[in-house]
Amino acid sequence: MCHALVNGDQALGSALDLPDQNHRHSLAAAIKWGTDLPGFPRRSTTAPPLGGDARTSHSPYLVRLSHISVMPPKPLRCLGCVAVGLTLTLPLLLPPAARALLFYSAAGSSISGSLGGVDFTDASWLVSGTADETQSRNTIIPIGPPGSLNLWSLPVSPRVTITAAGSSLEAELLPDGDLSWIVLSGTFPIGPTPKIGFVYTTASFFPETAAGLFGVPGLFTTLQVPFAASGPSAFEVNTYPTTAGPLVISSFNSGAGVFRIQPVPGPLPLFGLAAAGAWSRRLRRSIKATRRPAESCRR
Repeated sequence: MCHALVNGDQALGSALDLPDQNHRHSLAAAIKWGTDLPGFPRRSTTAPPLGGDARTSHSPYLVRLSHISVMPPKPLRCLGCVAVGLTLTLPLLLPPAARALLFYSAAGSSISGSLGGVDFTDASWLVSGTADETQSRNTIIPIGPPGSLNLWSLPVSPRVTITAAGSSLEAELLPDGDLSWIVLSGTFPIGPTPKIGFVYTTASFFPETAAGLFGVPGLFTTLQVPFAASGPSAFEVNTYPTTAGPLVISSFNSGAGVFRIQPVPGPLPLFGLAAAGAWSRRLRRSIKATRRPAESCRR
């Protein structure tokens, strides 16, 4: 557009694809003096001063053209609006089975042992994994006096991270025969109750060893909603198979621990964020592209 204004009526008319020479001269005069042009309604009735520079943005026609060029294409604007709207509203309307998975984690401290033959002492630990909360099931096991076990559980394939002396060891915890890992929240008639965390056990919950929290009021949950708790932690003494070799827990102290259930972003929110980001980047590029020729005209 600036090139057309600087290089004369012929270039201006060609750039705007006007039908004949008379229209081209008329438009050039209208931009230079702010006069009316048939077929091109003015946005303002205030004309620039006589002798105004044709390269400035005084002309209502130049303002209109610049305004239009700033905006991204209409389909892209629609895509951004739809994506953001779906991101904010659709997850709230989905049935539980269609929602995103949940991320489960338990963390504690003060364990000693080895992972794949590498020793660690007084280390902190983290066990975490993603699972489908809709698979959570409730099991009540009567054991006679003094009561019964009340358990919520769901299967999981967790990872373990051991951190000591500024270095970390990581591995995936594996099943072995009829022993496998589950996330468990339970109350027990005897011993520290309730308990919550990751449990290595059979389908009948016997035998079982655990990595989690115990003895804190309010720990009991169905495992189906976001949740957070802190309290004494335990990673019980046992040997656990992992992808890095045996994890041997030789001792633990009941240090402070944390258990969390957090939502995991699903594909719809990620799509919405990506589309909104693309729309924003396209808009910024359009604005920059419009400002460059305007600035060169003023020079």
